[in-house]
Amino acid sequence: MKRSWSLLLAVMCIGLVHAQEKKPLTLTQAVMEGRSVFAPQSIKNLKWIPGTEDYSYVVDKGADIFVMRGFVDGRPDEEITSLNRIKNGFNAGKFIAPEQLPNLKWFDKNRFSFQYKGQFWMYDIKAHQVARNVTCIARGINHDLAPSGTMAALTYGDELYCSNAELDSIRITTAEREGVVSGQAVHRYEFGISKGTFWSPNSEKLAFYVNNQSDVSEYSIMNYYSTPAQDVPFYYPMAGGNSERVEIYVYDVKKSKAIVLKTGLPAEQYLTNVTWGPESKYIYVALLNRGQDHLKLVRYDANTGEQKNVLFEEKHERYVEPEHGPFFLEGTKDEFLWFSERDGYQHLYRYDTSGKLLNQVTDGDRVILSIKAYNSETEELHVSATDTGLDRVLYSVNVKSGKMKRLTSDSGAHRTQVNEKTGYFIDEYSSVDTPRKIGIYDNNGKLVKELLNAKDPLRTNSVGQTEIVKLKSDDGVDLYARMIKPSDFNPKKKYPVLVYVYGGPHAQLVTDSWLAGASLWMHTAAEKGMIVFTVDGRGSANRGLDFEQSVFRNLGTVEMADQMTGVNYLKTLPYVDSDNMVIHGWSFGGFMTCSMMLRNPGVFKAGVAGGPVTDWHMYEVMYTERYMDTPEENPDGYANAALYQYAPNLEGELLLIHGTSDDVVVMQHSMTLLNAFINAEKQVEFFPYPGHAHNVRGKDRVHLMTKVLDFVEENMGLNK
Repeated sequence: MKRSWSLLLAVMCIGLVHAQEKKPLTLTQAVMEGRSVFAPQSIKNLKWIPGTEDYSYVVDKGADIFVMRGFVDGRPDEEITSLNRIKNGFNAGKFIAPEQLPNLKWFDKNRFSFQYKGQFWMYDIKAHQVARNVTCIARGINHDLAPSGTMAALTYGDELYCSNAELDSIRITTAEREGVVSGQAVHRYEFGISKGTFWSPNSEKLAFYVNNQSDVSEYSIMNYYSTPAQDVPFYYPMAGGNSERVEIYVYDVKKSKAIVLKTGLPAEQYLTNVTWGPESKYIYVALLNRGQDHLKLVRYDANTGEQKNVLFEEKHERYVEPEHGPFFLEGTKDEFLWFSERDGYQHLYRYDTSGKLLNQVTDGDRVILSIKAYNSETEELHVSATDTGLDRVLYSVNVKSGKMKRLTSDSGAHRTQVNEKTGYFIDEYSSVDTPRKIGIYDNNGKLVKELLNAKDPLRTNSVGQTEIVKLKSDDGVDLYARMIKPSDFNPKKKYPVLVYVYGGPHAQLVTDSWLAGASLWMHTAAEKGMIVFTVDGRGSANRGLDFEQSVFRNLGTVEMADQMTGVNYLKTLPYVDSDNMVIHGWSFGGFMTCSMMLRNPGVFKAGVAGGPVTDWHMYEVMYTERYMDTPEENPDGYANAALYQYAPNLEGELLLIHGTSDDVVVMQHSMTLLNAFINAEKQVEFFPYPGHAHNVRGKDRVHLMTKVLDFVEENMGLNK
């Protein structure tokens, strides 16, 4: 017995030593290394090789970096090529070779392409030869490689160019007046728009946006790095004001000639989701009126620009928001899938090009997020979806019968890549307490090959527990919240709370993924002796149309009520010091922080608002008018949300932070609110970040988060 006690004591001592060995995570580490050193281990450049059942990945073996081929059937992995071999190919062609392995994109089963020094290169894995496919202007941006791989579109200044292997650039556009921009994304990146050029499948034509901003109000940002300081003007369409006038042109590469699509009037409509038909003859555009409540999917002749037909229309009393172009089904002549929220959740609908609805493909109280693959022989579609709002799962579905089969069984977040040939899929999985698992699964969801089971990257650091909590709003709506406790949490103690908030559309902060989606600085904050708490209220993403549209015409109202649901929940917890809570958020979260401090005074001791919207009159047309209508149509909604009028209500301490070069939420928002505080004789703190845009990035982010957390700790009384 004595010997047993000795053994138990030894084990306890070993456990105590291990506990003491855990290191605190510094704020610099959390901010600068959160996505690298302290992120779960992964597999670099993991992807299917097209036309095969094999996959590729990149591994660093010290002396060289290798591109490897893996096999589903269990054969040993083999080397495809390496950085040194690629460098030898460059040297043989008398080119300057890369010192690091570029990001690789498979062109076909024998070749991959990559960009280096602004040029496009092709590497033949059999011949181990590299060739420069496209020569581009060194300072060009927005590169878009044609499907043939032999041409690329790019922009330089406000103009559009086309390049091939021989010619550095062929200038396609010449602006006739100030404020006209070609080949770049339009409508301020709303409606799923991420670029401004669109190659036809046969690479013979290039569709592109031309954005006339000449009637849009001009705004200025001050450049403080020149002496004297200089104005940097840009065009910023504010709610209710003049908007962009956009056109779509089609450039014929062989004829060196461009025509314009006849999209008609009014000029301020939105031209979204530009998509080529598979035969390269027609272009499909989702036309949306400025009121954003009436959509038309229109087909145009790419040779003449003439409208061929309106396939269908969608209307909604609040808004319609197209974010995905038609997805054409391979193996059919005229069928495509269309994303729509018309039944309350985003689902897929099958149409033909005459506009006839063939069937609704997916249904149920789930959101279809994206299309992963389609097999024309089996008519099987793979889609990423969310069943709960918290998860990310993979389904297969027959496009005609609509029969769905869930392929990922574990609850959590599944990021998948599907092999169109076999239906096998690579699954990168995580959950609140699972860092990362990567495996290959068959089309029934059965594990075929495990590739990685990552260890907890924070296992040697002192970090606390993360949990997801389900709440009910006052009117019975389910809300999800994330709670982070310190590693030495004691339920008998009282802890102050930092509420981190965003609260706006198109965002989701709480997910069933590693650490519930939290940034590592939140764990650093928790280790200071506080609880960090976040609620995804109504208006946020992936919970269905009613959940999202409940904020319509009254931004901030329902969102505040849902944040108060979180606050009231915290007050029920015996270990929460409900008189010692601070709130922090950025952008829409800055708006929410100020709203909670001014419209619910006394709830929070202090707040930190970064880049806050303080008056929706001064925010961009596309976003604001979707959720608020125009100021003329909804004067009461705009008036209720304008924060300057609530300045006299301020209780507690408030810190405002803004980047001086913010072209998303312009600094006028903070200036207007500061002036209101001065008039109300209220003292607040303000900190500008010179030269930073809508967020503070790079090494200066450590300075930002130090300032934020110092302010939080001071007002919580933790740094006494």
